Amino acid sequence: MNSQHKKLGRISLLLTGLLFVMLCACSIIPQTGHTNNGQPDPGIAPIVSPYQKLRIVDACINTPPISSYFRLAAGVIADRVDSYINVNEGGLLVYVSYISSHSFGDEAWHVAVPAIPADVGQPTLSPTPNPASFTNPYDHANAVATVTRTNTQITTSWQAQLKSNHEKLAAIRAEVKKATDTLRAITPPFDPVANDYLGCLADASQHLASANVNADKYLIIVDPHENNTLVNASSTINFSGVTVREIFRSCAVASVCQATDRTDEQLLRSYGAKDVQIFDVAQSEALHITF
Repeated sequence: MNSQHKKLGRISLLLTGLLFVMLCACSIIPQTGHTNNGQPDPGIAPIVSPYQKLRIVDACINTPPISSYFRLAAGVIADRVDSYINVNEGGLLVYVSYISSHSFGDEAWHVAVPAIPADVGQPTLSPTPNPASFTNPYDHANAVATVTRTNTQITTSWQAQLKSNHEKLAAIRAEVKKATDTLRAITPPFDPVANDYLGCLADASQHLASANVNADKYLIIVDPHENNTLVNASSTINFSGVTVREIFRSCAVASVCQATDRTDEQLLRSYGAKDVQIFDVAQSEALHITF
């Protein structure tokens, strides 16, 4: 009876020892369910987007009864603003102003989008140690565990950076969408008194000339070029380095359109505009306007 108890005791002791070894081995040998050859699998993919420096945009849009294209033009601008919000952006500042009987300072809407940093690229991780470099399998297991733990820490930190940047991007996009929806919903005033085209140009000049010199600058114009007041005429208009896009250009007689287009392009270039392009209604509806 005593020998049977001793035999059972030895078996129990052996099983306990085996269980202890197995538990220790589990704690030493790294788990591979979430790794690929020692490389932690990333969860959030970085957004790859080329750097876009700060952009300043001023849009001068005529109002009824002289022009019926305010809502269309505002929608185009709103769509562009929404589509441009991304990581690796230096910021975006957009003004939309009425061309009315007294255009200077007659602002309809504006939005300021802050800079959004680029996503950090995937970090370089250490490779899994080569078992051939170890004589003891437990030393190799410890080395693998150390490398895996370090790689996991690096990846976790990187993923936290991506998560923070993407949350910032999503929050900015949501706020900008609220702003652009406001722009889309604007009903422009009805102003039959006069057409102060020069006043809006003077106002745009102040926005663009005072802006960061390293910014890309754009002027969007929707107007039939029928200025009939000098109330805000200015000799200090400066569009140096500004790209001009005239959209939804319309008039009744083609020859008159061509003549006024040439005159207006000469005027804008005399103010320093580096590029002037004019698009009629059909072209504007199909155009992907860049700014």
